[in-house]
Amino acid sequence: MTIETILLAVPIIIPWLGSILITLTNEGKERLIHSIASVFGVLTGMAAISLLFLPKTTILQIPSDLFLEDFSLSLNTISLMLALVASVIGCLAIIFSNAYMHKEKQLQRYYAFILLFIGSMNGLVLSENLFYSFLFWEMTAVCSYALISFYNDNPDAVRGGMKAFIITQLGGVGLLVGAFILKNHTGSFMISDILKGAANVPANILTIAGIGFIFAAAAKSAQVPLHTWLPDAMEAPTPISALIHAATMVNAGVYLLARFNGIFEHLPFWQPTLVWIGVLTAFLAAIMAAVAFDLKRVLAYSTVSQLGYMVYAIGLGGVFESQFHLLNHAIFKALLFLTAGAIIHSVGTREMRLMGGLRKKQPYLYVVFLIGVAGLAGLPIFNGFWSKDLILETGLEHGSLVAWTVMVLTALLTAYYGARTTYLVFFGHSRSGREPHDVSITMKT
Repeated sequence: MTIETILLAVPIIIPWLGSILITLTNEGKERLIHSIASVFGVLTGMAAISLLFLPKTTILQIPSDLFLEDFSLSLNTISLMLALVASVIGCLAIIFSNAYMHKEKQLQRYYAFILLFIGSMNGLVLSENLFYSFLFWEMTAVCSYALISFYNDNPDAVRGGMKAFIITQLGGVGLLVGAFILKNHTGSFMISDILKGAANVPANILTIAGIGFIFAAAAKSAQVPLHTWLPDAMEAPTPISALIHAATMVNAGVYLLARFNGIFEHLPFWQPTLVWIGVLTAFLAAIMAAVAFDLKRVLAYSTVSQLGYMVYAIGLGGVFESQFHLLNHAIFKALLFLTAGAIIHSVGTREMRLMGGLRKKQPYLYVVFLIGVAGLAGLPIFNGFWSKDLILETGLEHGSLVAWTVMVLTALLTAYYGARTTYLVFFGHSRSGREPHDVSITMKT
């Protein structure tokens, strides 16, 4: 092993070490727990950034005598980007939590699972062995259940956690079936071997594996008809919502489709299925966001809708366009969720009909939220414009005109509910009668 190959494992090891250390820390030492989590969050972000300087062909291989083959990590463009997203946004969510979770109980459990979550997501995308990817996939499901159900005295939170766990576990079955089918016919769990040997797999067998992968991705990335768990995950603390929606679990399904698109795209059902799953998901979720009054639920439906754009792009063969939008979405959605957390902390409610008038009282939050909405709506200059416009251009050139038209309508709906949310939260006058308080510098940064 060289220093370069060992660096591949660091974004997994550091957060896991932090998780263990926090678990061993005295529950009553709140400041120490916040500090440990912040330090390990920053170190994880730095470890992921260091991957930028490694060759894209870097591979870490640890020999194993198990039938599962060697434990192996590899670096490629997609895995690098997703590791950066998970680690950096995870770091920001942890820092934000220093103020948001102040004086909350069970901080050990909270931070331990966040760090475990980030490390598992990094393991999922960096793993070169498909079976170990599945194990990391399942670990993210366990972490999401624990974090969505963090307020375990709230029945809605427990219900939301169980719903997320059950639906994503159904997707896990699809991934496991597909993985063993590919292993059986290519002779290896190594992703590089599978990509090379898939041409020799009979089309009917490859079809079954492809259906399993679509099912897995639809469950993990909340696509119709398995999308219902993601809005209910809003009962989690807001930093967790930012982590799940922008940086970790929901990206795993899109990653799976993008990583294996090359071996399935020639199958007759693959591209049309992904296109219409993406179209229906994007459009229906945008309609639901346009009528919701819970601030976090609006953003949750928005995430489902934007994930639909990514799946639509992969169905068109636009893997680059999909991953570009995934990156941009992670940035503006993390910004929106963390700003929403600051708003909720300030006014004491998630109900937008009880908000209003925050533009003058919280001008900083207004400006930041407006930037996030502009990115979400795809307004020119802002980051969401470049990737969303690229997806629509690809759809116009290579896809169905009907599907493209629906996606354009979805883009208009996105702009509408973004403007509606901004108006209800920041304009008019306060409808709750409560005076909002300022938020700490930690939450603002």
